[in-house]
Amino acid sequence: MATPNTALLGVLLLAACSVGPNYVKPAPHAPATWQAAAAAISDDTATLDQWWTAFGDTRLNQLIEAALAQSLDVRAALNRILAARIERRTVESGQGPSLNLAGGANRQDNPFPGLAEGLKFNLFEVGFDARWELDLFGRVRRRVEAASANIEATQADYRAVLATLAADVARAYFDYRTVQRQLDIRSATLKLAQATAKLTAHRAHAGVGTRHDTLRASAQVAEFAADIASLAAQKIIALRQLELLLALEPGGLTATLGVAGATPPPTTPKVLLTPAAVIRNRPDIARAERQLAASTALKAAAIADLYPRISLGAFFGLRSTLIGGLFEAASESWNAGGNVVAPLFDGGRLRAAVDLSDAQIEASTVAYEKTVLNALHETEIALTRLLQEEHRQTALALAVADLREATRLSHRRYEEGVSSFLEVLDAERELARAELAAATSSGSVATNAVAVFKALGGGVSPAAASARALAAVPKSPH
Repeated sequence: MATPNTALLGVLLLAACSVGPNYVKPAPHAPATWQAAAAAISDDTATLDQWWTAFGDTRLNQLIEAALAQSLDVRAALNRILAARIERRTVESGQGPSLNLAGGANRQDNPFPGLAEGLKFNLFEVGFDARWELDLFGRVRRRVEAASANIEATQADYRAVLATLAADVARAYFDYRTVQRQLDIRSATLKLAQATAKLTAHRAHAGVGTRHDTLRASAQVAEFAADIASLAAQKIIALRQLELLLALEPGGLTATLGVAGATPPPTTPKVLLTPAAVIRNRPDIARAERQLAASTALKAAAIADLYPRISLGAFFGLRSTLIGGLFEAASESWNAGGNVVAPLFDGGRLRAAVDLSDAQIEASTVAYEKTVLNALHETEIALTRLLQEEHRQTALALAVADLREATRLSHRRYEEGVSSFLEVLDAERELARAELAAATSSGSVATNAVAVFKALGGGVSPAAASARALAAVPKSPH
């Protein structure tokens, strides 16, 4: 037959297993395929771990690796992981006993009324004071669970920072190369315009052309020169943005990227992940899910605060009524005991804490659902922009080829006196606009491809991100 103490212990242990809600990971709905593309889809996320290598640009690979190693945003994310680990270590300390060195002196006056009335004495003591709160209802254990979820959330945030940084560096790099390409095109058109202006001036001097043609040709030269000045400023701004992402001082990449280079041929993702795989792969969704788990654990901890707290205590040391006899053998003393504290009235503070945790869970749930929905829409938008820009790029390439031939013919017609100089100017302007538009479109295809890679959750893999974090952040001792 079970004794009352045994029965009480069983009830307490049962309560310890049932207090508070247990977290259940949500299973969001995901469509079977994407609206924007009917390409083959896969669940293999490994092919997107280092998507930037698909562009075949060694310099881009070097820039991204350098940014991942030295970015200030990455350092800040690592510090958030460290802070979360320290916070969990602080919470975990509440699960075990504490031992303190204690000492004191006090004056006792009638400490035992009714037994030894009128007793007065001094009491000096020094020794070890031990305390241990039994976490029967999971008050501390649930907070440790929440702290662990917060660590995982900061790790997901760290991975999100790495993925965003890689995408930002690639976009800034392609912007820089696009402006370089535009400068090359505009410089070439400027030389062509200068040659045309020189020819026009020569014809006017020979009495074949007109002063009106000469002024129009000179105005076009000035217009193209003004465009070059504007593009030169854009080039410097793009370079500074890239240097900032790599945590370099202004001018840190001038020698490295000063030589002009064409934008690499963009690459459409060879593997398009399923919507469900994107939800599993995106770090921002993982972060939101872990924050929801932390909120659920904190509600369980708030519920556990409504239950009694049971603690044990002990003292072992030296006690004496005379300070001179404190360290004698006869002064050895010890005591042990336990107590139970149950909340009776606190003005509704503990119940309010439970209600607050309910609101926090609801807020975390909404944030998680919104993050999932944003991820699906972001991917759809990125795919649409990439596919449409590829069509635009193809059309612009055909337009440039036709306009080059039209410009050549207009020059011949003008030299033969068949057409006016206005036809030549119009042809040169149209060709210049088309070439700049084609260069811009090429850069847009590249940056839109980057957006697709990022939207799919591509970037540093979870395993690689964890390895980086473990190498850079000290482990919390246990």
